[in-house]
Amino acid sequence: MFLSFMIHSPWSVPNIYSDIGSFWGRSVNQGSTIYYPVRQGWVPYFQFFFEYPPISGYILYLSRVIGGDYNGYYSAFGVMSLVAALVLAWSCWRVTNALGTRLNPLYFFLPSVIIYGVYNFDLFNALFIILSLQFFLEDRKGASAAALGLSIATKLVGIVLLPIYLLELRKLQEPKA
Repeated sequence: MFLSFMIHSPWSVPNIYSDIGSFWGRSVNQGSTIYYPVRQGWVPYFQFFFEYPPISGYILYLSRVIGGDYNGYYSAFGVMSLVAALVLAWSCWRVTNALGTRLNPLYFFLPSVIIYGVYNFDLFNALFIILSLQFFLEDRKGASAAALGLSIATKLVGIVLLPIYLLELRKLQEPKA
């Protein structure tokens, strides 16, 4: 996470592109005036169009509110990403326990995690998906549904789990022969 944080950071020369950095510099033209919505602390969806689902926009907004300037904004997003990664690792451990297997810690050293951990909203989405799976396996269906909803509200990818969950729930309700 530290390497990912550094290579995408505003202090790294050259720094590698990240969505988080690009959102800060994105401008909106309104007539003859140019605005920078994230930089100016505008609220996504209410004050400007933001193409990601709501949780992503509010993570972005929270980063800006906490951080203030670009360095603080980026650092706040990095800290939130680190927290998401830690909870994700814990939840993966819980999933493996529920399945009766062992967690392979090398998963967290995959190049995509190392390079793109602090890049966009993927860690938050993965966190909510894994929490949903964990709760589903622990027979906490309400919490699983809530976590799946948060996943979909972060990035739409989580919606692919919905038919799988529905099939599993249907199997659980079928009478045993």
